Amino acid sequence: MTSYVLALDQGTTSTRAILFRADTSIAAVAQQEFPQHFPADGEVEHEPEDLWATAVETCRGAMREAGATARDIVSIGITNQRETTLLWDRATGRPLHRAIVWQDRRTADLCARLREAGHEKLFAAKTGLVLDPYFSGTKLAWLLNRAPDVAERAARGELMAYRHGFRVSELVDLRWDQIDFDRGTLAVRRAKRGTPSTHPIMGDELRALRKLQREQEPKSPFR
Repeated sequence: MTSYVLALDQGTTSTRAILFRADTSIAAVAQQEFPQHFPADGEVEHEPEDLWATAVETCRGAMREAGATARDIVSIGITNQRETTLLWDRATGRPLHRAIVWQDRRTADLCARLREAGHEKLFAAKTGLVLDPYFSGTKLAWLLNRAPDVAERAARGELMAYRHGFRVSELVDLRWDQIDFDRGTLAVRRAKRGTPSTHPIMGDELRALRKLQREQEPKSPFR
């Protein structure tokens, strides 16, 4: 029986599946493009079903080409769009909105206001990242503000976020912290230990961040 390693590359404009033999030679390749959506200037979105369907279909296509079955695959490696961000219902698996692509700039104004308000060092200390729309944090904030009940559902653990598979109510994967705007704390959950803790945040910082978050107006409706 021939064994294969399946590589799945879920990219920005297409999805590609490659089957490798044990000697690293390529046994089969399948690729499918999917549509890009531009609801407004600077905004880029993907239909979640397109991402899923092309992933499934390219994997099946590569297996058909190589004459392989699922039992022949000993390992799967996945690379994806990283900062592209998606929310879906934990119970039904249905997305709440199109995926916001890493190229999207809709939260540029929010990032600029946070920088102007002097919060860049706070975010760098908590996340290790610069304040930029490329990263998933402000994309998640945008998604959580799209409808009245979304943030509440996230806090109850009813939603999932695409990026590292973490619960939206935790908002951390070793580096990310959750800012609790209502309680005035930074709620930290270490992914390795799974132990929650809270840390006070200065009142002035909290009020400024909360004001900036609430001032951001929706730019596209839920679908």
